[in-house]
Amino acid sequence: MNKKTVLIIITAGLFMTACLPESHNVTTEHYITNTTGKKIVHELVGNHYFLPNEMNMSDTVRRFYSDGTVSTKESEWLLSRSMYIGRDFPDQMFLRTYIYSINDTVSLYWSGLRLNFEENQNYDYFYERDWNNDMTVFTYNLMVSDSLLSLMHKDYTMLEKFPEYYK
Repeated sequence: MNKKTVLIIITAGLFMTACLPESHNVTTEHYITNTTGKKIVHELVGNHYFLPNEMNMSDTVRRFYSDGTVSTKESEWLLSRSMYIGRDFPDQMFLRTYIYSINDTVSLYWSGLRLNFEENQNYDYFYERDWNNDMTVFTYNLMVSDSLLSLMHKDYTMLEKFPEYYK
């Protein structure tokens, strides 16, 4: 091969390598602020394709129990996953979010972490989301208030899901 061909191949290889998205370890911190004074269960169902490193196929559900006696945010989970920033987003790690009020036997759920599952209702008011400058740490805080409880619906399947509370 002549020098021009080698130079073209090397230049093309470097260009293609520079265009590939860079993988980063992304951490998601999950919190809940429960000001209702009621027992709340927050449940996240993992997306098999974007499972955090700490989860395997048989462990796709995360549940956190809050009794509402803490007036500040409580830490639920700290999860991490290698992701391609710009193509992947930590919201994709989870398929569904559930909130259960044990005291009232009511629940609410939506797809993923974003709370705007219906165009006419925007639940982002109840979820704070923030990230650091290099987009490697994302913080989610679910704020459970009486306003959010008023949007929940009766759910008698909770009697079977949480038998320890309904004996």
